[in-house]
Amino acid sequence: MTTLTMTMRTARADPPSTRILEGQADPAEGLAGSVIHHDGPAKIYTVHHTGTIDVTDGVVLLVGHLYTLVYDPETKQARWMAYKLTRAMIDGNNALERRWVNSRSLPDMFLESQDYEGREYQIGHGLPVASVKDSPFAWEVNFIGACFVQTPAANMGPVTAIEAHIRELVQRHGDVSVRLGTLYESPMPPLPAADEPHTVPSAFWFIAQHDGGRACWIVPQRVERTVDIDTLTVDYGEIVKRSKIKEP
Repeated sequence: MTTLTMTMRTARADPPSTRILEGQADPAEGLAGSVIHHDGPAKIYTVHHTGTIDVTDGVVLLVGHLYTLVYDPETKQARWMAYKLTRAMIDGNNALERRWVNSRSLPDMFLESQDYEGREYQIGHGLPVASVKDSPFAWEVNFIGACFVQTPAANMGPVTAIEAHIRELVQRHGDVSVRLGTLYESPMPPLPAADEPHTVPSAFWFIAQHDGGRACWIVPQRVERTVDIDTLTVDYGEIVKRSKIKEP
């Protein structure tokens, strides 16, 4: 029998002291964080995903109001992230600032916003700002541990296009379950300004699941900004194979 223990640590992303949503004060205190230790295969269940999350020893499970993610302290990137979108979430009128939230109590576990200085990479939201227009917890999308190191071409091109397409799916189908994660299939240059050891992903995978079906994409970091996202679609099995996650 698998033994699973969760050692609680305060992976606290202290919210900004000022209001970051028009007309709404941020009520959140922080994100709940747990370091996972186990002696065999283990799975985590979360309200943000209809399936389960496969976890390995030493990863950090972060659970917010809007998402759940499995964070790898070695790569300084999330291996896996899940959230659900509804029409109400994307149709609000709140305007969220891109005010990055760094971890104050565990700075060595996460990258910091200043690590992204330079033109080589950008901070890519795991859960995009445009998809949380009606949530008092929207500040959580700016937590640096829930963001990814992305090239400008990937971030501003196909990733943004996929996020917009997913919002269209929400308008058509209602609730959409979204999962995304990282691939490390070829070496990428590190962040020039970062002093913490880290590994930059070579690609990202996305899954959008709804009552009408499922859409999957893999976006390489080295990609043309104007690429048609239809050329990046893959089968679900391809993501399982390349991510080595049984139930992404």
